[in-house]
Amino acid sequence: MKITIAEKLRPFSHIPGITAIIPGTDCFIRAFPTLILLVRGTEEIALRLSLTGPVENFTLQLDLEARVLRVFGKASEGFFRLRFSGTSKGVELFGEKVPSQGIIVQGRTLLHKEHLFFPLDLSFSAPLRLERLSLGLHREQEWEKVMHRFDVAEILPFLFTLGQQTPWRKEPKRLLGSARLLRSAKLSDFCRVAFREMLVPRLFDDQHQGIVPEEGEKEDPLFLLPSTSAWIRSLFFSQKERELTLLPTSLFPEGRLTQIAAAGIGELDLEWSKFTLRRAVLRCTTSLPFSLHLPAELSSFRLRSSLHERGKRHQGRELLTLCEGTIYLFDQFHSSC
Repeated sequence: MKITIAEKLRPFSHIPGITAIIPGTDCFIRAFPTLILLVRGTEEIALRLSLTGPVENFTLQLDLEARVLRVFGKASEGFFRLRFSGTSKGVELFGEKVPSQGIIVQGRTLLHKEHLFFPLDLSFSAPLRLERLSLGLHREQEWEKVMHRFDVAEILPFLFTLGQQTPWRKEPKRLLGSARLLRSAKLSDFCRVAFREMLVPRLFDDQHQGIVPEEGEKEDPLFLLPSTSAWIRSLFFSQKERELTLLPTSLFPEGRLTQIAAAGIGELDLEWSKFTLRRAVLRCTTSLPFSLHLPAELSSFRLRSSLHERGKRHQGRELLTLCEGTIYLFDQFHSSC
């Protein structure tokens, strides 16, 4: 038994000069058809590509599944697709597809299926497993169209996933600029001012939208990504020691949150529709008791370890003692009325 999310998160843009972060690092790429800028703080490395334009279908893709950035298109020399990934020591460039004569990058020739490495003192994070979120929307992921629609239910899964991959930064005691809206009820306003281009964090609103004070221009905004991811998680799940709370808020009518790491208890999947919890699956890793706190309108649920069982009803907040190594299904959530 398992609740899954089929959609793959791979937003992309065709705009020359678009910026995005290399997943797992604090290094950003600003991509042009024949120039790649690696940017970390005030440090910048310019990678000129020996390609002849105009480059057709130029694309920067943020692949949150593979945790890489890709730049591709068709130059006069032929089609190319370059993959950028991070390590603790720098940025690796891999030629997934390169014209037969190769591409000269900073005086070095990149051939098909070969690597080039660019040393940088990076912060690096490579979590073994990511929690996944879907809020029921499956649309084209061209970033300019995503921003034009500006549906928070569409944007949050990208932020949630990217934030889990971003190196942790300590959140400052005094929140400036866009961070003033962090964990506020103004979720849409926060997304408008806290991120630019393709999910690049910012404290200072350089679009001057008048939503937050224009401050924090010289401060490091990277903490916004992991902090936002944790905030998004708290909308759907929270844990206090051995108490699990499911759907503490009901902002979104439908969705799934899967592979939730419930510390000391197991791995949990959730599914809800029409603002109501429908199913939960727990892959239990403990025989110690814990409790399940339901949304306020629900009071009980059915629990079983097989689809063929009739199961047994339990009350919310009731102490549950389950078997380590067993998968359990929670369903038939009933209201208190």
